[in-house]
Amino acid sequence: MKTEAPLTVSSRWAAVGAAGFCIWAVGVQLSEGLATVGLVVTWLGWLGAVLSTPGALKASLRQWWLLWVYVAWALWAPLLAARLPTGAGAARLFDWSAIPVGVWALSMLSGARRRQLVAASAVVLLISGAVAGLQHCGAWPPLEAFHPLRWTQLPFDRVYERVPGTEDRFMGGGLLFHRLKFAHVSGLLVIVLGALALTSRPRAKVFLWLAVALGATAVGVFSYARAAMAAMTFALVVLVLVAWGRRGFAAVGALCLAVGVLALSQPALRSRFSQALTHEGSGERTEHWRLGWRAVKTHWLLGMGVGQYTPAKLADAHTSDLVKENPGKSHLQLLSIAAESGVIGVGLFVAVWGLLVRRARHPLAYGLTAYFAVLSLGHDPLYQAPFSMGLMAAWAVALSLGTRPSKQAEHPPVDVARHSGAALPGK
Repeated sequence: MKTEAPLTVSSRWAAVGAAGFCIWAVGVQLSEGLATVGLVVTWLGWLGAVLSTPGALKASLRQWWLLWVYVAWALWAPLLAARLPTGAGAARLFDWSAIPVGVWALSMLSGARRRQLVAASAVVLLISGAVAGLQHCGAWPPLEAFHPLRWTQLPFDRVYERVPGTEDRFMGGGLLFHRLKFAHVSGLLVIVLGALALTSRPRAKVFLWLAVALGATAVGVFSYARAAMAAMTFALVVLVLVAWGRRGFAAVGALCLAVGVLALSQPALRSRFSQALTHEGSGERTEHWRLGWRAVKTHWLLGMGVGQYTPAKLADAHTSDLVKENPGKSHLQLLSIAAESGVIGVGLFVAVWGLLVRRARHPLAYGLTAYFAVLSLGHDPLYQAPFSMGLMAAWAVALSLGTRPSKQAEHPPVDVARHSGAALPGK
C-alpha cells in the first residue's frame, strides 16, 4: 500500500486553516460554538503559516492597515476614558480581523474542495429551512424533549412563539433555534449562493438557484423576519443588476413579482409588515433610536466601549420597561457602533466597507453591502455572533472570487505572503 509523503510544516498549517474555514462557514448555520471553533482553528492555521514565512505578517498588516486601525480604535480608544470592552463586544470586533484570514484559508482549498464546501453549505441551508417549516407548522417536538440538550445553550424555547393573529403557526428558527439569527444568516447565504450561481456551470447553476429559491422562501414564509425579507430581496436585485446590467431587468421583475405574490398570499405576513409602521409593532424602535442618539451625543469622541452600550444606561422617566430590558442595541447598526466607538469609530467602519467593496470588485460585494445596509436600518445584525462570523466568511468569498484555487500538492510550501493579503483579487 502506497503511503503519502509527510506534509511539510507550511502545508500542515494550510490543511489546518482550510479545515477550520469549512467548519466556520458551515457552522454559522448550526451554532455559535461550532462556528467559533472553526474560526479559531482557521486563525491557528493562518498564524502558524504566517509566522513560519519571513515577511508574511508584515505584508498582511501593511495590506490591511485600515482594517487593523478600525479594530484598534474601537478596542483601545474607550480605554482612555476607563471604559473597558465586554468579552462579547471584543469577540464581535475581532471577527473583522478574520477577513484576511478567511481569504488565505480559501486560497488553500482546491477547486474540488471549494465546490464541496458550497454544496455542503447549500444542503445545510435547505435542511435548516425544512426544520423552520416544521417549527412553523407546529409539527415539532414539545420543549420538554430538548431538556437533555440544555447544555448546548441553544434557545430551544424561541421556536414556540406564535405568529400574531394565529393559533397554530409559529415563527420558525431553523437549526439555530432563533428566528432572526436563522433569517439573517440564511439570507446572507442566499446572497452568496446567488452570486456563485451567476458564473457556475449549467448543472451546478440549477442546484444553486434552486437552493436560493427555497432558502429565500423559507426565510420569507417561516421566520416572519420582515427586515431580512426586504434586505434579501433588495440585495438579490442589486446582485443581478450589477452582474447582468440591462439584461437583468426581466429577472428582477420576476423576482419582485414572486415576492409580492408571496406576501399577498400570507395574511399573517401582510399583518406583520403593516404593523411595522406602528410604534409597538416596530419594537419601539423610535425610543431605541432616541437613546442611541443620546449615547452618541454624550460619548461622541471615544464611545462607551464595545459591548458597553445598553438602553438602560441612558434611560429616563419616559423610557418603557421593554426598552430598558434590551441587552444593548439601538436597532440601527451605525448608531450602535457610534455609541460604542464614537464618530471616529463609525467613520473608520464605513471606510472599511469601502475598502472591501473596492478590493473585491465582484457583484457579490455589492450584494453583501446592499443586504447589510437594509438589514441595519432596523436591526443590529452584528450583535448576533453567527451572523457576524458568517458575514466575515462571505467577505472572504467575495474577495477570493476570481482567484485560482491553490495547488498545494503541486507547489509546497505555502506562499503565505501572497495569500495573506499581499496579492488580492483585483490588485
